Amino acid sequence: MTETIATVGQYCPQLKSFRINCRGCIYSDPAEAYNEEALAIAASMPQLRRLHLFGNHMNNTGLQAILDGCPHLEYLDLRQCFTIDLKGDLLKKCSDRITDLRLPNDSTHGYGYDTSIYRS
Repeated sequence: MTETIATVGQYCPQLKSFRINCRGCIYSDPAEAYNEEALAIAASMPQLRRLHLFGNHMNNTGLQAILDGCPHLEYLDLRQCFTIDLKGDLLKKCSDRITDLRLPNDSTHGYGYDTSIYRS
């Protein structure tokens, strides 16, 4: 998936919105694999305004990379991203920079997709 994300970013340098819905993912990969996806987003999609990462399993390292690499983010959906620990400086940075921030435990009502998550 990381290569696909990097390729999309490479061939769409002005991309403004990107969505990854990990609904129903089986958690067999370590957080580092999902952090690699986050690093690919950060490195190849600097013009993003809207980013949906519903159910992603990256940790704080991946989120920090996205915040550093995507300085124009206005909307960030982290609903059901339960491996992120938003406390202290990271929460403040998100709250200060992102005008529409959806947190991991926020309601999924109105999401528009099946929001069932399967944990192993």
